[in-house]
Amino acid sequence: GEDTTMKPLSQAEFAAALRRVWVIEESEHRALFSLVRDESDPSGKASLSDLACGLVAVSPCILVAEARSQLIRKWGSLSRAYEALEDEWLEDISIFSEKGSEWMSMTPAEAERIFRFTDIDRSGHLSRAEVAGIIRLSQASVPMEDTRRVVQMSYRGIEVALRESLLQGSELDDTLRFNVEELLGLLQGVDMPQAEKRRLVEFVAATSEDGMTLYEFFIAIRLFAPSCALEGVRLQILNGHDRVSDAFRHIRNRRQPLGRRELKDLLQSLGVSELTHFDTIFDLLDLRCSGLVTVTELIVALRSSELGTRRWLGEREREEQ
Repeated sequence: GEDTTMKPLSQAEFAAALRRVWVIEESEHRALFSLVRDESDPSGKASLSDLACGLVAVSPCILVAEARSQLIRKWGSLSRAYEALEDEWLEDISIFSEKGSEWMSMTPAEAERIFRFTDIDRSGHLSRAEVAGIIRLSQASVPMEDTRRVVQMSYRGIEVALRESLLQGSELDDTLRFNVEELLGLLQGVDMPQAEKRRLVEFVAATSEDGMTLYEFFIAIRLFAPSCALEGVRLQILNGHDRVSDAFRHIRNRRQPLGRRELKDLLQSLGVSELTHFDTIFDLLDLRCSGLVTVTELIVALRSSELGTRRWLGEREREEQ
């Protein structure tokens, strides 16, 4: 059918869409609508694609999470899915696009995107450990969501600690490989609970059979907690503006789809000079795998990546307020 995810919705229409997926609390409808709507849009509307890009910033990689769900739905369990996976399908992106898409019940474009996410060591081919590891990173559970939030809060400290340990001249040494205990040692000075450090490292290290380089570790962390990739862009924008949305006020139609090059040029025109992870950001936001992203979708993702100060309240606590 027709893709209506980019259609601007009123608050009532937005709430009706949420109720169809069993988000039924009116307070949640209002909060989500307020978060994702474009404050500069006189119509005061928001689209489902805006909501999806907001979720990108606070969730596991959505596309990989969808692949995980599809595999379980089709094969009954991940173990059976891995048994059905043929090694020759992992040899290059073109084969995986055809065979992997059938294996996951997804489109070839989605399979190509997943291949790029999974190819953390940039070898041009995948291993079974990489496939299983990247799917494991998308697992949704309360302990993993707690760890994801801690990583978001500590990401700058993680980055500084690893750079100080392994900086060679002005570049990161991308040849040394580290096992779990060695990576934990490098994170020793990071202000983060030891149990969370171990859970993070063990989960991320599962994407490789023979240890990880620093570059691979960074990439895996950004897939585990996508808001880490967005943080650098957000901070650069805030260097010149009070709010993220203020930087885009001069753009008349913020729902006009932009290609990869157009979006990068726009960010650079706003003074965002450090765009090392731009391709990862674009791929995360391009949930339709169409090669297009809107400014409103980018704004929502950047705003959603801001760390909040409120903790989640249980049902009893919400009723008492």
